[in-house]
Amino acid sequence: MLLFGSFRLILLIFFEERRASCHQTRVQPVPLRQSSFAALIVALVCLISRVTFAVDTGTPDPAFLKTQPGWKVSLVAQPPQLIHPSVVCCAPDGRVFVAQDPIDMGLPSDSTGDSILCFHPDGHVTMFATNLHAVFGLAYVDGKLFVHHTPDFSVFVDDNGVGKDRKDLFTTNPDPNLKGTGFNDHIPSNIRLGMDGWFYMST
Repeated sequence: MLLFGSFRLILLIFFEERRASCHQTRVQPVPLRQSSFAALIVALVCLISRVTFAVDTGTPDPAFLKTQPGWKVSLVAQPPQLIHPSVVCCAPDGRVFVAQDPIDMGLPSDSTGDSILCFHPDGHVTMFATNLHAVFGLAYVDGKLFVHHTPDFSVFVDDNGVGKDRKDLFTTNPDPNLKGTGFNDHIPSNIRLGMDGWFYMST
């Protein structure tokens, strides 16, 4: 269970391109400027932080991950600063938004215990949004962060790394708790903005 959150984060990045759209929201077409590679780097860093710090040594194992000449991997965050990462996306200016999903690691499935952190290029971190349901989808478009946190699909105005003016656009799965069973893994999840200006959501 130690690696569950981090492996799920990496799997989401690779498999979220499934175009099984359960809902579509029309937005103006914009260039696809989000960096999947940067998101993968963040996912790997999250995995490293979960593995190398599983035993509380306080020091990363330099032999854990080797890179090719000219490349390096840096530790961006580790618990307790970052817990249970679930999905990432990037802004055009290099900031990285990372959702934290403690709901799927022990909280009730219908609670609002999730949040989103914003990692800035200069190293400081801001709390972008709190009081969210299980966050499985993020997309940054024209100064706004679209967030899918079942059952809500919301949008926040990005004020330099702090989310403001939340608007809930529509709902997806109306009962993530499934009448007390707490089963909310197989639900609508991540989103991608297509070249046609539509959002596509995986399920």
